Amino acid sequence: MSEAEFEAAIEEHDKLAFYQPARNGHFFVQNWKDDRFDVADLSVAWLELESFLKGERPAIIMEHMSRVCGYYSRIDNWNASKLAELADRQKGDYEVH
Repeated sequence: MSEAEFEAAIEEHDKLAFYQPARNGHFFVQNWKDDRFDVADLSVAWLELESFLKGERPAIIMEHMSRVCGYYSRIDNWNASKLAELADRQKGDYEVH
């Protein structure tokens, strides 16, 4: 979902609203129960994100795993060099034959 689509969905929603302006790709959303959220990942489907923001289901915190270093490992403790290597490997234009 694009940033414009997300903003429009929140503005049209009867139980969700922005509580401060967006900043650096982060959107600050509040529901009618005054729960506040910092939304930065818009790759999640709108229906799933909406159910979380409305408090209908708990958040699922995911860990990113990668095999850049030759085996699967969590990336939350990687140094800047290893994270840059991961980003470089994701830039390719790949297709299956």
